[in-house]
Amino acid sequence: MKIHCPELPKNLKEETEWAGLEAWAREEEADISGCRLTGITEPGADLSRLTFRGVRWERCRLNEAEAERAAFIDTEFVGCDLSGANFDAAFFQRCRFTDCKGVGALLPGVRLQHVTWDGGDWRYAVLDTAQGKGIRLTRCDFSGSSLSEMRVTGWELEEAELIGVNFSHTSLSGVNLTQCRLEGIRIAGGELKGAVVTPYQAAELALLLGVVIRQE
Repeated sequence: MKIHCPELPKNLKEETEWAGLEAWAREEEADISGCRLTGITEPGADLSRLTFRGVRWERCRLNEAEAERAAFIDTEFVGCDLSGANFDAAFFQRCRFTDCKGVGALLPGVRLQHVTWDGGDWRYAVLDTAQGKGIRLTRCDFSGSSLSEMRVTGWELEEAELIGVNFSHTSLSGVNLTQCRLEGIRIAGGELKGAVVTPYQAAELALLLGVVIRQE
């Protein structure tokens, strides 16, 4: 599956102040669109139920932000701190996170369509029950995260750190895992049907699944 990139306007309006922009969007019931938000420091910011279209966030501190049921369409986050942010039941379409920090971020029940995580630290994040298609994890660290009961098709995993990830009831059937670290993951054997792994990974997974390998 080809994973589509965000489609942002060529000329983005510069915004450096969040409170006024949020107040305007809520008062007018309008989308926040076509802008670049740079260097905003708003821990605990309220993004809930807002819609962002064609927006680029750069070097923003949004740790512990509340973004339940927000919608992010053609949106990029670059070098942002999203640690502990709550994206419960949010919607992401053609979005990319580049070199962001999302330690402990909460994304349960999110809907994902063509979303890329490129670099960054997302340890202990929660994406349980997420659903969608076209998910790419590249050179990012999701160690210790919970990705259980996800209903996602079109995975692309490249040099992802997935140590100790909980994949319970999440299918990775047919996914190429050869460039990922998988030590200590939690997953059932049937959810790996057709997955591509290295001989070393196969031995590790066999131990996790309780399979005994005997030398002839």
